[in-house]
This record gives sequence, C-alpha cells and structure tokens, in this order.
Amino acid sequence: MSSDRCHRNNEYRRIDLPDPTSPRAARLNRRNAAKTIVAWILPTSAIVAIIEVVVGVPPLILFVLAIGGVTTSIGPWWGLLSLFAATLATDFFFVHPTLTLSLDQTVMNLGLKYFFGGVVAYCVYRYTRRASGLNTV
Repeated sequence: MSSDRCHRNNEYRRIDLPDPTSPRAARLNRRNAAKTIVAWILPTSAIVAIIEVVVGVPPLILFVLAIGGVTTSIGPWWGLLSLFAATLATDFFFVHPTLTLSLDQTVMNLGLKYFFGGVVAYCVYRYTRRASGLNTV
C-alpha cells in the first residue's frame, strides 16, 4: 500500500491509497475502461440512428469522434478496442444488410478510416499535452 499525507484542520493524517500494481487495481481499471467504451460507443450509435432516420444518411463520422474520445480519455489500447466495437456496430446496424455481420470490403474501409481518426486524435492529444508541459504516458 502506498500512502500520502492530507492537510486538514492543521493536522496531518495518513491516507491509504490502493497499490496501482495490485491485481484488484488492474481489474478495476479494465472494468472502468470497458464502461468508458460503452459510454462513448452506445450513445454515438443512438445519435447516428436518429440522424439517419431524420436525414436519411447515417453520419458515421461520429464514430471517429467517439473513438478519439476513448483514445484520449483512457489510452490508445482501449481506443483500439473501441475501434473494433465501432466497426462491428457500424456493420451490424448501418451497413446493408442490416442486423447481420458481413464484414465486407465497405466495413473494412470504414474500420481503416476509424483507425486513422483514432491515430490522429491520439497524436493531437500527445502534442497538446507536450506543448502544455504536462507529462505524457
């Protein structure tokens, strides 16, 4: 267990923090990361579906924004997982034939575009953190 000190009412007291290398902390991090991916991809799917009903064409570019959000908020590996989730959601819900997984050339091209969107988002994130003087991980 690592510890830190907290100053309150002119007294110092010890606060026990969980060890970041423990298996429990790793399990919690994976669970939070999965929740973050779901929190980005599911609302994006709903918004794309609503806009498709109203306009007639699904704005699949919104998935690039969701992948960029996951990549910059919890890291590039989880962004890669969200890339797969967004590609499968696109294939299942928005590419004809709908409600089937076909994984044809159109879906692979969309997946490649989602990948480059995630890479650009991560590069911009790293550049802005480095330019502001913050450490990057």
